[in-house]
Amino acid sequence: MIRFKNARSRCYVSLPESEVVKITVMGLGFYMRRKLLNPILAEKVRQVELMKKEKDKHSNE
Repeated sequence: MIRFKNARSRCYVSLPESEVVKITVMGLGFYMRRKLLNPILAEKVRQVELMKKEKDKHSNE
């Protein structure tokens, strides 16, 4: 996932975090993709988005 974030920042492409996660999952091998494509992954993404919103909220105050 870090590779995709670094590539995204070098290319100056504006992608939401959810799209970065989709690209990362598509690049995984079949076994890992099958293992991660379940509600746990969606929950992790939701948690990261909430943490990011909280961080932005506190930095703006």
